[in-house]
Amino acid sequence: MSDLLKLLTSSQEKAQLQEIHQKLSDAIDEVKRYNELNTQLIYQSLDYVSHTLEMLTEQPKQAFTYSKPTTKPTINQMTMPNRGIFDQKA
Repeated sequence: MSDLLKLLTSSQEKAQLQEIHQKLSDAIDEVKRYNELNTQLIYQSLDYVSHTLEMLTEQPKQAFTYSKPTTKPTINQMTMPNRGIFDQKA
C-alpha cells in the first residue's frame, strides 16, 4: 500500500486509497480478535469434554456400596469388577 501511495499523484486518489487501507486493516484486526476468541472457546470446549469423559470412564477408587472386608472375594466381586459408568477399550 505504501508503494501505491507513492505512485499516486492525485491527492483525492491518495485519500481514497488510505481510507480503503484503514478499512481493510480494521477488518483484519476484527477477524484476528474473532479468531482468538474462537480458539479460546474451542480449548474450553475440549477441556470440558475431556473432563466429562474422564469422569465417566475412570475406575472408581472404592466400591459404591458398603461391604464387610473379607480376605476372599465374593462371587459378586469376581463377576462384576469395579468399572466406570462406560466401559472403554483402547
